[in-house]
Amino acid sequence: MKTVVNIIGLTYIHLFFQLSFLGVGFALGMDRFDSMDSASFFENTVNFIGSILMLPIALPMIEMYPKGPIPFPLEHLPFILNSLLWAILMLYGWRKWKKYLQSKKQSSAV
Repeated sequence: MKTVVNIIGLTYIHLFFQLSFLGVGFALGMDRFDSMDSASFFENTVNFIGSILMLPIALPMIEMYPKGPIPFPLEHLPFILNSLLWAILMLYGWRKWKKYLQSKKQSSAV
């Protein structure tokens, strides 16, 4: 049960940051849209981080289907599945890292 709660919590945290970076990047792009200025370093950085957070599921879906592949009730599904995948991988990596440190600590104590 604790694992499920951790995965759900990490999913919501990742989803929040993923959509926040997407929204901020979009807003920054719209600010300079009429002036035809080039993107600032901050805007490029926000877009880059947002793109990384949207990999491996959401970004390809946006690129392939810019108007949305699915109707309204399920349009956020790629973002949710992407965040779920990130949460599972983060939890798995965290546990492997803790186990590695624990085994390293035990082997040095012997």
